[in-house]
Amino acid sequence: KGNRNFVNKIWNASRFILMNIEDEEIEKIQGKEITETNRVMATKEHIKKVSLNIDKYQLNLGAENIREFFWHELCDKWIEEIKGEIKDQPIDSDLRIEKLSELLWLLKENLKIMHPFVPFVTEAVWQELVKLGLAEGVLMVEQI
Repeated sequence: KGNRNFVNKIWNASRFILMNIEDEEIEKIQGKEITETNRVMATKEHIKKVSLNIDKYQLNLGAENIREFFWHELCDKWIEEIKGEIKDQPIDSDLRIEKLSELLWLLKENLKIMHPFVPFVTEAVWQELVKLGLAEGVLMVEQI
């Protein structure tokens, strides 16, 4: 049951992010440089931690770190924070583009590190990004 809930969380968080990106914002989001925010730096540290778990064959710790980070940091905190920040912003505003670009980057990096553990759902989400022009290729060959 816990794993099913986690997969649902991945799917629903991804859908929320994609539903908030308007067609006319895609091009600006594609070319946006990501600012080194606390969220971005924390995600990079998380990726290092999980990569180390994998290198040491501590797959159970890697899986638990992925689940905790995605659920409690990305979903419970950051999506909620960004949701509040963009709520009253007009479509195509600079702040909205900046926050959606950051949120998309956070999602993509989390999908990459989760892929060895939940390949089917992460690839399905990645292909939705590809359809919108927000990602390329196949997730399995993306560099973390």
